[in-house]
Amino acid sequence: MAIEELLDNMEESMMNAEDAMKTDIAAIRTGKASTALVEGLMVEYYGTNTRLRDIAGLSTPDARTVAIQPWDQSAVQAIEKAIINSNIGISPVSDGKIVRLPIPPLSEDRRAALAKQVKARSEEARVAVRNARRDANEAAKKAQKASFEKHLLRFSVFTLRSSPEHLPQS
Repeated sequence: MAIEELLDNMEESMMNAEDAMKTDIAAIRTGKASTALVEGLMVEYYGTNTRLRDIAGLSTPDARTVAIQPWDQSAVQAIEKAIINSNIGISPVSDGKIVRLPIPPLSEDRRAALAKQVKARSEEARVAVRNARRDANEAAKKAQKASFEKHLLRFSVFTLRSSPEHLPQS
């Protein structure tokens, strides 16, 4: 494995860990409305699990509300069911055409729980980055050892061929 390929793989793993952390942190419910709370939510739509952002328009009409307007009005009940079954902790309000999610203000307890959640997720990302770095270091050491052993074997064969006095006498 070439050193450039090894570095590219390590960098890709680290970037994936960073992107996953950013996505997870964006989906954490804070006091401000964000479409990231629900855009990855899976909705059973005509017997198929589909992401909410693929079947509805998402918007934030004000700082405390997320509006979900399905393109097919028959999906409103499925969207409500998916939101209730998810773990975001917000009850949907529907008028038959648009599903609204009123975001309540954060309490002190909820703020502390969010801080713990963010801390835990960031630690997971740090561990993923460390693991990527460790894996790259191990692969580099294996490649270096294999290269050293290959050169040592070549040197030994060359030495044996060039000096017959090292061969056992029969």
